[in-house]
Amino acid sequence: DVHAVTPDDMPSVFTRLTDPHSTARIECLLSSVQIGPDLTSSECSTVEALIAEFVDCFAMSLEERQFLDKKVDEMLRAGVIEQVHPSQVKAVSPTTLAQKAHEGGGLSLDELQQRINDECAAAGIPPLFDAPPRWHVCQNFNEVNKVTTVTPMPQGDIRAKQQRLSGHKYLSVFDFFAGFHAVEIDIELRPYTAFYVEGRGYFWYIRMPFGLMGAPSSFAYVTATHLHDLIAEDIMELLVDDGGASADSFDEMMHKLCRIFTWVREWNLSLSATKLSFFVTKAVFAGARVGPHGVTPDLTKLTAIVDWKPPIDALNLVSFLGLTGHF
Repeated sequence: DVHAVTPDDMPSVFTRLTDPHSTARIECLLSSVQIGPDLTSSECSTVEALIAEFVDCFAMSLEERQFLDKKVDEMLRAGVIEQVHPSQVKAVSPTTLAQKAHEGGGLSLDELQQRINDECAAAGIPPLFDAPPRWHVCQNFNEVNKVTTVTPMPQGDIRAKQQRLSGHKYLSVFDFFAGFHAVEIDIELRPYTAFYVEGRGYFWYIRMPFGLMGAPSSFAYVTATHLHDLIAEDIMELLVDDGGASADSFDEMMHKLCRIFTWVREWNLSLSATKLSFFVTKAVFAGARVGPHGVTPDLTKLTAIVDWKPPIDALNLVSFLGLTGHF
């Protein structure tokens, strides 16, 4: 089932528990989401009022930390992990910091500054902007995954989902904030999710981490069992934690968004404020760009092809062909 994180001395990432209706937070949220430019001022105000009404359904992104111990503190406060005695651990997975990659539409100012700093570092010159690196904390659960049996949870035809969203006047897309963390791990399984932090000891996950083989299926089961009515009624499309809705009129889209937000509130989930787009004509859903004229590749993914080093052997060539074959 889905559980909300319990409050602690510090604010939880599930910000509905920390005065989400404050004026400052509403203003911050409205500055983070994207609203299509084709709406009238009256329609735009109506959308903003809807967002403000359901402000407790959205989470502002976790602040990225350069150092692992600060990230651990953050996850402890959020109730995602807890510290444990070594005798309780049954498996330990290695931890790495992976720099976050850009996804979606155009680059934000922070991402652009980060790209410039990366180029400066590659050229051996000081960075131009005071922009700390953005990281993902990753656990390599490879050994645990080898002995894990996963119950299949088919996601359906991705292409068909994308096509159903295309060909309409308006699109709205959203992403569940740290979606896997909304699923609590059974107590007897937590010892297998442990990791070690030098100088601090052992921790394990209370909530589903990214990297476990069964995480996508588990989260898909949760969303599918609670979202089936919205999907069956063509209110929205869903692929794991990516959601989208399409409509041909302002009122139709407002109705769909209200239904979706109400469901998110009822099940104590959160939507990622920085990955929301409302009333746009084109958007990225499930790895492709959908719009009024159909489904096309997400051109931002072509960066990996452009930056790919020329293959020097057969293995590199096969890898490159596998990458480009998607397009």
